[in-house]
Amino acid sequence: MLGREPEAPSDALTAGDLALLTEWVHKGGVVVLGYDADGEGYLDRWTANRWLEFVGAGISIGDRLLEDTVVRATTTTGRPQPWAEARTLGDEPLGSVFDAFPLERNDVLATRDSAQLLAMTSPHAFVRAPRTPAARGRAGVVAAVRIGTGLVVVASRHALGAVGPQFRSTTAPVQQLDALTQTRAFLVALARWTRRPAEWAHVPPAGRGMPLTLAQAPVPVEPLPPALTPPVAVDTIALPLGHDAKLARVAGAPDWMRQQGMRVLWASLFATRDGRRAARSTASLDSLVALLDAGGFNLLAGDAGPESTDSLHTYWEERLAVRRVWADAVKRLQPTSVAWIPVLDLDKGAVGLAGAAVYIWHCDRDGNYSLYSDPNQNYLRGVQVTDDTGNVTFTSIFPGCYSGRWPHIHFEVYPSLDEATSGGTKLKTSQLALPEAACK
Repeated sequence: MLGREPEAPSDALTAGDLALLTEWVHKGGVVVLGYDADGEGYLDRWTANRWLEFVGAGISIGDRLLEDTVVRATTTTGRPQPWAEARTLGDEPLGSVFDAFPLERNDVLATRDSAQLLAMTSPHAFVRAPRTPAARGRAGVVAAVRIGTGLVVVASRHALGAVGPQFRSTTAPVQQLDALTQTRAFLVALARWTRRPAEWAHVPPAGRGMPLTLAQAPVPVEPLPPALTPPVAVDTIALPLGHDAKLARVAGAPDWMRQQGMRVLWASLFATRDGRRAARSTASLDSLVALLDAGGFNLLAGDAGPESTDSLHTYWEERLAVRRVWADAVKRLQPTSVAWIPVLDLDKGAVGLAGAAVYIWHCDRDGNYSLYSDPNQNYLRGVQVTDDTGNVTFTSIFPGCYSGRWPHIHFEVYPSLDEATSGGTKLKTSQLALPEAACK
């Protein structure tokens, strides 16, 4: 949070602060600059603008307060601020893109690229220029930029605290207090978004920076270097660096996780009881989901693979545990912002089964199966034998579906073609669900 009274040395940005910000963002950290609007904090705004130029952010904080030419609702001040609208980033917007919401006091944020804007004002915004009001419709009020693997977000400190107590009279509507619900939704979405590096790709990267020059500051900027030791008379706790056997992983994380460029949490989803796998307690899953959301992870991976549901080689208790652990995890992930997908990590030592027979079938566009709906018809079914690498290829139409089911393909695997055509012993029975994008 940038200062409100830059004349006080303890409240203003120093050269040491800028060094810390630079080091933090270049090492993949997130910097949120909360400037003070409405005329105060001019030194920190000036200093922050020089730092934004230095890192090539392409964002500049203005010096004049945005106001609204159309009074949407009665406020406790005589200068109503324009409401804001969230911008769409990728597939999901940060908050509401249809209903405007109050976001307190803001100055104009000028950006090099409009894709850097996370929120804009209504079309009726203006600023009081020295001579006459100047229109600033659709002005940026929250902006972001990627700097290396880090992120910088710029917003007013009033906007960041819009749903909390204000140090001066609020500009929030008196008669529409429920409007702050949309404000809270935007701020919560923004906070979660800053914890998910994989979703920053929709924001443009920084450009070429400029030398950092602070000599022309309106008030001298303190050149205090960052402290390298804790303050005097402050208790410190040294974290242990030794290996703790209790924290050792029970299994190695799959290799594919290291190649995705995402924040992935791999965790064992089972407990061991009497030598067999069992579902973890609900409290354990609650803690896991809380860590996922707070840590900004993009994906949850675990050891509940579909091969564990094989009725031929797995005890019924373990099959039930696999189904339960996925159901419990998904139920807890649905109300969060964590995206989840079931994945299967094939063991690197596994090889394809050559000479096996794969029998597949699916329904037509009306949801009917041959041999089932019509015993005299035999269509959309077939058997193929795997090659030396265990691969098999089928050519068919896009499968249909019926009420309550997603388009899918059934399949059975037999040791040989003779076993398949004679109804012999099956090795596997399962089905494939088609991707949502392809189905739509």
